Amino acid sequence: MKTVEWKMTKEQYGKKIYDLLRSQFHISSTVIKMLKNTENGIQLDGKPARVIDRVKEGSILRLQLPREETVLAQCTLPVPIIYEDEDFLIFNKPAHMPVHPAHQHQEATLGNVWAHIMEKRLGFTPVFHPINRLDKDTSGLVLCAKHVLAASLDPRQVQKRYMAIVSGALEGKRGIINAPIGMEQGSKVRRAVRLDGRAACTHYECLCKNNKYSFISCELETGRTHQIRVHMAYLGHPLAGDDLYGGERDDIGRQALHCGWMRFFQPFLRNWVEVTAPLEEDMMNLLLKEYLCNNDV
Repeated sequence: MKTVEWKMTKEQYGKKIYDLLRSQFHISSTVIKMLKNTENGIQLDGKPARVIDRVKEGSILRLQLPREETVLAQCTLPVPIIYEDEDFLIFNKPAHMPVHPAHQHQEATLGNVWAHIMEKRLGFTPVFHPINRLDKDTSGLVLCAKHVLAASLDPRQVQKRYMAIVSGALEGKRGIINAPIGMEQGSKVRRAVRLDGRAACTHYECLCKNNKYSFISCELETGRTHQIRVHMAYLGHPLAGDDLYGGERDDIGRQALHCGWMRFFQPFLRNWVEVTAPLEEDMMNLLLKEYLCNNDV
């Protein structure tokens, strides 16, 4: 069983356990309910506690999680692990690999890679909890939680930066695309900018360009499906290789999009973690071919 604990501070004196778990440790109500139904799931100073109990300065609040176990086919494909601690693991996912097993992808997904690694280490497969998700053909950083408590990490405490190669020469150095996104009418896959869509905001910076391509970095205020792909196509600069949204595949066989930087707050260590992942070979080769960068990118 996974156990986590915190020593209560002067500022936390007199607060209810439930309020602390929700507001300060960002634990979902679903996980709190699970802990309540677990024997000794919530303890205060070594004794079983209720969520309505109040803490004192110096008290030790301990949570004991039940073991989560699942069955997944194992995949031995090598996927780099960029960061790991007792609670989280960050993969550098290759392009063409789905994150989740699905009907058409049962064995060569990031979840199956997770199953192989964990089965080898632990003798069983914990439930796969990716905090962020990337499209199958998008490469880069994927943060995974090792247990249900870590999986309740507030997404607002995960910051990401994407690198992309888009068609054409962007005007200006920086820009903001604030345009709602929804399903495209008549399609089950494509998204589009539409007035009745959900709010979506993308910040981008042009790092270098020529007449054919621009190399950009993007940060998102929102996390809509295909957001960067839709917004750049809406701007008239679809991603290179993204034929779903009007990009050409002459120079690269998938959308040229990579999650290359991530920063998240580790609630159990109480510190921020920052990691980077280099571009995949296909994107780097395109940049070099077009003389948009050198090998230092």
